[in-house]
Amino acid sequence: VDFDPTNPQCWNIVVSDSGNGQLRRFTAEGTMLQAIAMDAVWARTGRPVDTGVLPEHRPCPWGLAYLRNLPHGLSTADSSKHGLAVADFNRHAVLVLSLKGPAESKVMMLGNAGDHFVNFDGSLLRPKGICIDGQGNLYVCDSGNHRVQVFDTRSGDYIRKFGYGHLNDPSGVALVHPEDSCTDVAVSDTGHHCVQIFNSNGDVVRRISLTSQVPGKNARLGSPAQVCCIDGVLCVADTGRDRILVANCGDLNSVTGEMSPVDSPKGLAFLPKCGLLVVAKAYSEEVQIFVHSQYVSRYRFGGESRRQAIGKAVVPGVRRPRHSVNTDGKGRR
Repeated sequence: VDFDPTNPQCWNIVVSDSGNGQLRRFTAEGTMLQAIAMDAVWARTGRPVDTGVLPEHRPCPWGLAYLRNLPHGLSTADSSKHGLAVADFNRHAVLVLSLKGPAESKVMMLGNAGDHFVNFDGSLLRPKGICIDGQGNLYVCDSGNHRVQVFDTRSGDYIRKFGYGHLNDPSGVALVHPEDSCTDVAVSDTGHHCVQIFNSNGDVVRRISLTSQVPGKNARLGSPAQVCCIDGVLCVADTGRDRILVANCGDLNSVTGEMSPVDSPKGLAFLPKCGLLVVAKAYSEEVQIFVHSQYVSRYRFGGESRRQAIGKAVVPGVRRPRHSVNTDGKGRR
């Protein structure tokens, strides 16, 4: 895959295939480029997965975040500077790896990777959604410890935590204004059926329960999963109500758009230059693309190659499609 950071209209899509313990890369048209086994990624950390381990301890990739610059020591002469952070729900860690490097290239590990039922600083228990800011700081939904933790991807060091005592099973996290180093942070609080906004000091600014504008719809958020914020717009994947709610970040209690029904939406990413919203749907095993300005489905792909599509990140690579394209998830049309 050729990466072109100077052309922001070129994209590839990476999906965490949690049921199969893999990462899958697709073109924006739905052609699968690569499948990366998490077992092989873990082997590069020096902590390989025991072949006899129980299913609940097998690798389970969840949240994804694209890195423009790999940490020192992960990039090689044969690799790209582009990287990917992957939250492994079952293995209690976040892995940072090269997207375009040799199979033996190093992998950075954040978290405790297997020490259960601990909540000391820097440890993780069932991490879910993640996002990264312009300084390379990674925000991780530490769902089992009911908090968000922040790590420096350049060094692997723990920085800070926030949300403990306010959050119950946080699942998604996004920067409200990614270009601002002191931005607020939106967190989908699944256990409390709401989205909470924290300032840069970790204090709660607002607690939001979006109200649907569609007649007959349940106004309460059912089970908010991932969130994304681009250009002042907040999108919330409401898995429990099979819909995606859209709001203006300036008035987060008022819904400006709604996409429904969308079967069990889990992962979200917004491509601002081409106005497309990418949705990973957990139980219909597919990725669906929406035209964000019109809230209408444009095309979809997958359905056979994944058991449960959860996380998703967007990376440069291939021009957006100009027409609807369907594939079987393996590149066949």
